[in-house]
Amino acid sequence: KRYADAERDFVRAIELGKPLGEHPTIQNLRVELGRAWIALGRAEEVRAMLTSQAQALTADIDPIFRVETHVVLADALYALGDKSRARASVAEADRVATAHTDRPDLRALVDDWHAKHR
Repeated sequence: KRYADAERDFVRAIELGKPLGEHPTIQNLRVELGRAWIALGRAEEVRAMLTSQAQALTADIDPIFRVETHVVLADALYALGDKSRARASVAEADRVATAHTDRPDLRALVDDWHAKHR
């Protein structure tokens, strides 16, 4: 029930934010929606949504959004059995985290993914 409630709230917020375009807030909402969908067994929808978002990420976007997008996409790909693409996605998150040594939160997200997917 908690994830279904979260899904409803994230979908509504994304709808309301459409006039903002590809604003970081909307990107973050998609990541959070992706987490809820994975918990609800809807990894294919996450893959579709976050693949395009990951491809559109640019270096000027806050690294936390870049890392989270790739980590949640990796979760979805892994759940779908596409382990090589999951590892490629988390490798991109790792590249971003490595470039930002002043942000231990980024490294923690990548390390957490690796710990959960041994």
